[in-house]
Amino acid sequence: MNCPACRSPLISVEYLQVEADHCADCGGVWLDAGELEHLSQLTGGLDAPPESRAMPDCAEARRKCPICRAWMEKRATVTAPPVVWDACPRGHGVWFDRNELAAVLARGRTDGAKVVEWLGGVFAAGMDAETDGATPKAGGPGNTQQGESTP
Repeated sequence: MNCPACRSPLISVEYLQVEADHCADCGGVWLDAGELEHLSQLTGGLDAPPESRAMPDCAEARRKCPICRAWMEKRATVTAPPVVWDACPRGHGVWFDRNELAAVLARGRTDGAKVVEWLGGVFAAGMDAETDGATPKAGGPGNTQQGESTP
């Protein structure tokens, strides 16, 4: 699967029961459907990530879902200043550019230290296959779209 922002291959990493696909080049993160909610609960959120609203007139570059290639919808937190991210209209998942995931989780009812710990674990796992509790999956089965190949 390739990055919706820069088209580099994404590195799939599972850390503490949440799988994230991380782009080492641009720092973005893809979470499949349900993983954002699971991450919010894991980091101390009581229910779901913060409330968001559609941003159809957002000036940020549009991105395609790395799974179905549909144009993703821009979403933003309702609290100021808004944090904008991309969501697949078919429900496949969400894309966060560098630092957006941490900012979104910080807006929810989460434990900031747990958010930092989880994000640090994901990025460390992507860099080091020997990290305890993490399973890098780059190039593994199911990580390419039909017609794509891994480098």
